Amino acid sequence: PTALGGKVPTLEALDLSLVDVTGQSKSFTATARVVVPPGMLVSPEEVSVVVSISEVKVERLFSGMPIKVKGAPEATAVIEPAVVEVHLKGPSSALAGVGPQSVDVLVDLAGLPAGVHSLPVQLSGVPAGVDLSLSPAVVKVTISNQ
Repeated sequence: PTALGGKVPTLEALDLSLVDVTGQSKSFTATARVVVPPGMLVSPEEVSVVVSISEVKVERLFSGMPIKVKGAPEATAVIEPAVVEVHLKGPSSALAGVGPQSVDVLVDLAGLPAGVHSLPVQLSGVPAGVDLSLSPAVVKVTISNQ
C-alpha cells in the first residue's frame, strides 16, 4: 500500500466491488475488485469471495394451544396444564402455510392404566426441517377408570 502522510493506514474492512447475485439460488464463489481510497494501491487488486445464500428463517409462536388426547376417550383424562405454547423456527417456505389450525398438540394415552402420569407432549402437522419447542414439554395426565 502507498503510505498516506508517512503512515500505512489501518483498514478494519475492505470495500469490494458489487457482486451480482441475480438469478443465484445457492451459495457461490465470485471474484470482486478491492475498492481503495484515491492514491492507495493494494495487491492483489481482486479477491475471491464466498457469497452465502440461504432462505430467511422465520419464527411462529402459538400460545394457548389445546392438548388433544390420543389412544383413549377424552372423557377419561384430565390434562394439567390443558394448553401449551408452541414455538417453531425454520425456513419461510416450510412455515408459510403453518398456523395454529394446522398443528395438533397431543398426548398419547394408549395402553396406560388409570392413575397419574407425566407424559411428553407430541406435535403433528409440523413440516420437516423445522425446529420446535414446547412449553411445557411434559404435562400431568390423570386417567380415570372408564
